[in-house]
Amino acid sequence: LIGTCPLRRESACLAVLFIFIRLHAGFLQAQPCGDHVTFTDPRDGKVYQTVRIGEQCWMSENLAWLPQVFHPSQFSANEARYYVYWNFDLDVEEAKNNENYLGYGVLYNWPAASQACPPGWHLPADSEWQELINQLGGTARAGGKLKSRRMAPEPHPRWVYPNEGATDEFGFSVLPAGACYNDGQFGNRGNQASFWSSTPYIEGQAWSHNLYGDAKLIFRHPFPWQDGFSVRCIRD
Repeated sequence: LIGTCPLRRESACLAVLFIFIRLHAGFLQAQPCGDHVTFTDPRDGKVYQTVRIGEQCWMSENLAWLPQVFHPSQFSANEARYYVYWNFDLDVEEAKNNENYLGYGVLYNWPAASQACPPGWHLPADSEWQELINQLGGTARAGGKLKSRRMAPEPHPRWVYPNEGATDEFGFSVLPAGACYNDGQFGNRGNQASFWSSTPYIEGQAWSHNLYGDAKLIFRHPFPWQDGFSVRCIRD
């Protein structure tokens, strides 16, 4: 390419070559989602940051839509449940003042997660999570690239030490909201980020994608519908 490039246009040819190399090396960059880098949920006015990775447009924050709030002992596999980590108050406005709601969003059981995303967005299918992971180099590398770099001793929201492999190089900024488990207990804030997919595994379980503070991998597991996990919405 450079050998056939006129001297006066060499800088332009170098730029073209650089782009060619980046594209054919599988290089990805985060881009805005269309003309806007934010999305305002018309249901409650909350503003979310967004990020485009490859051909997918994602929210780069955990969903925080909270039409109701439940005590962790009120778990269900069939009816929608909405939890805020370490919140035991059934008043929505009180729950929204909880630092965990402000930092980590809402934990949804699978029936709630399946209908939680706003118009124009949806709960990603397992195949859409897999597409994202493959674009970032596969299971062994994607977790670190997706995790926020915030880490103890910074205040919450943040990961526990050592936050293995975290680079957040695409601005996806995963933070560890923990979970509300099907025994009615909260656990693992700071160390676990689990995200529902819309894809069932078997009756009563669905696929999820999970990141941990001591690993740069992203793990794919089926979990019971009762569990309360985070949601990241993807644009239709």
